[in-house]
Amino acid sequence: MRQHWKPDLCLMATFGQKIPQHIIEVPRLGFFNFHHSGPTWPSYPGPDPIGDMQRDGLTHLVLTLHRVSEVIDDGEFFARSHPVKIPPGVNAIEMHRINWPQMGGFIRNAVEEILKADTSHPQNFDSMTMHEEPVPYIVGETFSIRALARRCVR
Repeated sequence: MRQHWKPDLCLMATFGQKIPQHIIEVPRLGFFNFHHSGPTWPSYPGPDPIGDMQRDGLTHLVLTLHRVSEVIDDGEFFARSHPVKIPPGVNAIEMHRINWPQMGGFIRNAVEEILKADTSHPQNFDSMTMHEEPVPYIVGETFSIRALARRCVR
């Protein structure tokens, strides 16, 4: 797999599997995870951070972007979103529906910072392994990582 799979950057969210180190090391810009957490990092690792925060009485959560490591939800902190209110009695699926549509700007800014930090060699965005189609991130808007990457280096 490694000889054919050579992404520059990997982003993941709500992925409940441990990533092996030999996979984590492949993307030259890094392998990052978006994880719901409390106001500090690391906090609320594991498969049900929203439920765990509710049980602890938290009223807000943030989306934390961290580097993926062999320890689940414990990698190096990279960025944190604005706080989002946790409505009483909401389950994880409902909270995702509330939270994710608000995260477009945060995700865009975080990816910009990752791309700006890469000064290892000149960028050739046409050869980067990315999602080719713009993906929805806020109702009525789209987000193209390839277009963003080109803007970051101009």
